Amino acid sequence: VIGQGVGDPTRIFGTTAGLLEEFSSERIIDMPLMEEGMTGIAIGMALNGLYPIQTHIRVDFLLLAVNQLVNMAAKYRYMYGGAFEVPMLIRAVVGRSWGQGPQHSQSLQSLFAHIPGLTVIMPSTAEDAYHSYIYAAKIFKNPVLSIEHRFLYDLQFENRQEPHRIKNPFQSRLVEKGDDVTIVATSYMVQEAQRAAAWLKENTPVTCEIIDLHCVSQVDSILLLRSLQKTGHLIVADTSWKPYGVSAEICRLVAEHSPEVLRKPVVT
Repeated sequence: VIGQGVGDPTRIFGTTAGLLEEFSSERIIDMPLMEEGMTGIAIGMALNGLYPIQTHIRVDFLLLAVNQLVNMAAKYRYMYGGAFEVPMLIRAVVGRSWGQGPQHSQSLQSLFAHIPGLTVIMPSTAEDAYHSYIYAAKIFKNPVLSIEHRFLYDLQFENRQEPHRIKNPFQSRLVEKGDDVTIVATSYMVQEAQRAAAWLKENTPVTCEIIDLHCVSQVDSILLLRSLQKTGHLIVADTSWKPYGVSAEICRLVAEHSPEVLRKPVVT
């Protein structure tokens, strides 16, 4: 595990707590301000048989490592005909907090999801993160970027016991069944969608079907279109901007594959 702050007192919102004490500074490596160099080191570790978990306190800082991530990690396997693999996990945090302005509060998932060879996931629960990270480290052989919303760190989750998802935890999942509207959500917006659905169910006859997108770079279009065939209405709830983003990609899939399923325009 390498990154800025992985061993400091706050342990990146508590997500690396206890690791330094258990594994020592030889495996939990606190890095200086060198995002591109740190990513290059992680790529070198992956190429030599190790599995690096690189952590960025903010996804904004990952922009300083774009050359290594986009031109090296994502392309290595393709440039060398599969002779090399770059299995690694990059964790990056999103979600506003006090005193954080335009350079510390962006959600850049669609930017990175646009890159072939880079798998981008956005866990919405602790269980999603756990199974996805185990899968990435033990089975998946390509670089994975996990964008974690800091609001989720303070929540408690029930264990859903979904053994079928352990085989491929990157896939989208049906969170809640409904008949009137499909809500496709990412990350923390899954929690917000569940709150909205609960309120509607209690106060109106409207029921919502909620899909947790989870992997924004590999959308499960079959699950999406099957839901829309039933509800005919679509809301996309993402943490970032609407233009050229996850919302636009969901709309593209519907427009290309089955535009007739929509009874009303999409709401994003």
